[in-house]
Amino acid sequence: GISISGNVFCAGRESTFNFLENVLSEVIDLSTGKYIHIGGDECPKKRWKQCPECQKRIKQEDLKDELELQSYFIKRISSYLVNKGKKVIGWDEIIEGGLAKKV
Repeated sequence: GISISGNVFCAGRESTFNFLENVLSEVIDLSTGKYIHIGGDECPKKRWKQCPECQKRIKQEDLKDELELQSYFIKRISSYLVNKGKKVIGWDEIIEGGLAKKV
């Protein structure tokens, strides 16, 4: 069967967003298409519940829980891509907490 890994990006660290923006910048440079798929499906929240940095981000951003942390994560990455002129697509779960404008 298919198993879902519990290894997820730490949404509490700025270095995570810096890393992802660097990778996405490379993808943008290599891609002529207007769409970038960001996934977002079936993200396990166990690590975020246990991670002090993710819990700190939840408090700093006045989020209710890890589900809202995923929405924060998706909105932040989506906004970056939209600002770079790309259209964001992803699995249906990315809409659960709302999307960034123009996504």
